[in-house]
Amino acid sequence: FSSLKQIGISRTKPRGCRGGQKRQPGTSLSTNTIPVIELSKPKIATRSISGINRSNLIPIQTNKEPSAATHIDACLINARSVNNKSDELCEFIIDNDIDIFAITETWLSSNSSTNKATLGSLLPTGYSILHTPRCRERGASRGGGVGVVYKSNLAFLKQESKCYTSFEHIECLLKTGNDCLRIIVLYRAPSSSIVGQPMSVFFEEFADLIDSHTTTSGRLLLCGDFNIHVDDDSDKEGTCFKELAYSMNLVQHITSPTHRSHHILDLVFTRRFLTY
Repeated sequence: FSSLKQIGISRTKPRGCRGGQKRQPGTSLSTNTIPVIELSKPKIATRSISGINRSNLIPIQTNKEPSAATHIDACLINARSVNNKSDELCEFIIDNDIDIFAITETWLSSNSSTNKATLGSLLPTGYSILHTPRCRERGASRGGGVGVVYKSNLAFLKQESKCYTSFEHIECLLKTGNDCLRIIVLYRAPSSSIVGQPMSVFFEEFADLIDSHTTTSGRLLLCGDFNIHVDDDSDKEGTCFKELAYSMNLVQHITSPTHRSHHILDLVFTRRFLTY
């Protein structure tokens, strides 16, 4: 006790207050007590209730683009000339809010001025068209031609493609986010027509077309008027074509008649095992 008293930390009077409260008047501290240095607390920036110091936030302008459409409505039709039914086709596109409208037998000319009036009534506001007219060097004065009417806000681009003698076609690429859809619209004239070719030539050229896309990126949508009776199991050419398509990893989706003679002539193919 004497040692504690010498260094000034012994209590000589009854404790007059609780620890941490203000010292009562009249009490004095020993000269031998340990000195205490009191520092002022630094000022802390005021924070909001959420704990964010909003004075540190800097507004940033962004150009946020709308996400790509996840659902696309497409339609295929054999128009047998859009020149005499452009108003009806335009109304059909609007009423059904179609995104992609594939047409076979457009009968459009390679002369843009000749097509101006027809396209003016065919295309609804906000739509565009890509088309390939029939090559007149093949001997036909009219007919044929394929095209695609599409909403102008879609990232649609016509692709260069090889020419074939047994069918007409157009190839387009639709970019959808990180993916893309390759669309081919095809028209094969009957073998008996002026521009028709033997079925053996068509089989060979069709196989070449599909082989050329074996390593291309994106999904494949192949549609058109093939003028082949794939619904008739007794039709030898139809059976051979189905076997050819199957061997090339294609699956055909149309199951109901598309012609007034109750045959399935207009076909839609996609790659097997892929979802669309």
